[in-house]
Amino acid sequence: MTRLWLKLLVNFSEFAVIIWHKKSFSVGEPKSWISHNLKKLLIKRAGIKIIQRNVRKWCALRGWNWFKLLGRVRPLIKENQEREDSFAELENINKNYSRLEADFAREEKRRKELEAETERLKAERQQLEMALTRERDRYAEAETHVKRTDGQKAELERQVEPIKKFFPNLISKI
Repeated sequence: MTRLWLKLLVNFSEFAVIIWHKKSFSVGEPKSWISHNLKKLLIKRAGIKIIQRNVRKWCALRGWNWFKLLGRVRPLIKENQEREDSFAELENINKNYSRLEADFAREEKRRKELEAETERLKAERQQLEMALTRERDRYAEAETHVKRTDGQKAELERQVEPIKKFFPNLISKI
């Protein structure tokens, strides 16, 4: 009986809302707003019918033993599923960990190789720097030798100049 009253109350309230909306509009206003609200009310009515139907079915099923059993088992099923998911996640973590360990070992090996290469290159650089220093010293010695010989040449030419004036023919033959 209460279901019937509830249905009548819902239907009456929708009907009253529709009548109230029709009265509140003046003659010149568009009817699209009214049809829009009517559509909304029809959607609400369909929702209410679905909810009422579901509640009726639940009321019919709630006393059955298998439904009670399902109500007790369903949380256990979820818990078991969560446990399986956590095991799968743990397995993925272990796979990732082993992959990361392999990557780390590979990178560590590569780092050691690069460090050895760096040490070898440093030693070679030091040898090249020492060779460069020796060459610079040799160049500086050669430069001082050239300056000294240029000075001696200039001194000899200065000494030969007066002799050239006295014996011009002799020097040109030599």
